Amino acid sequence: MDVVSHSQGLFTRQVDAYVAAGYDDLADLTEAAFRARLEPLRTVLDRAVADGLALDLSADHVPFVVVVTSRLVPPEARVSRLRVPGSDKEGAIDPGHRDGLGAYHPIPDIGIPDAEAYLLVDVDRGDTLREIAADDAVSALAAHHRNPLTLDEGLSLAAVHPLAMEIDAGFLLAGSRHRRRVPALWVAAGGAVLGWGGDATPEAWLGVASTAAPAAA
Repeated sequence: MDVVSHSQGLFTRQVDAYVAAGYDDLADLTEAAFRARLEPLRTVLDRAVADGLALDLSADHVPFVVVVTSRLVPPEARVSRLRVPGSDKEGAIDPGHRDGLGAYHPIPDIGIPDAEAYLLVDVDRGDTLREIAADDAVSALAAHHRNPLTLDEGLSLAAVHPLAMEIDAGFLLAGSRHRRRVPALWVAAGGAVLGWGGDATPEAWLGVASTAAPAAA
């Protein structure tokens, strides 16, 4: 299989994962209409592949993620649809998110596209950034021309690449903040949990997920 066909097959699998999780219903769209909203991103992917995007795939790395934003599907509904491989347990929101998920906003200067959906490339779970505070990790990533994932992007990663959800391999979504809180995803009791960490507190078991910057719209 040639690289373009392979990449497009991976794209289809990600869109299929969203449909299987009921994102079309959550967006109040027909399946066909939901798929049509994401279809233009195939061209973006073709350009990335032409520019040399590697298609290596592992639990902690995925070559690209089709991101669905909160403009299309609310984050609270998305969390409940998350599944850990081998489990049917619904995803849960840690009660510490007292102000609701809408209170989280992207940090400045990470170039979030103004779109219902967009493409991220070279997405990493951030295992090498464990025991590093979120603020320090963001600075380290910027030096390597990478962006921390936002809440929307992290939920999208977990939805289309559930292999990233492993026990003792949680990850901070340091591209989003609410005051000094940073959302995070991890596995507990066989299910996905959207929890949180502090912006200046290193966590031994939480990486900092990132993507090559800037995001492609």
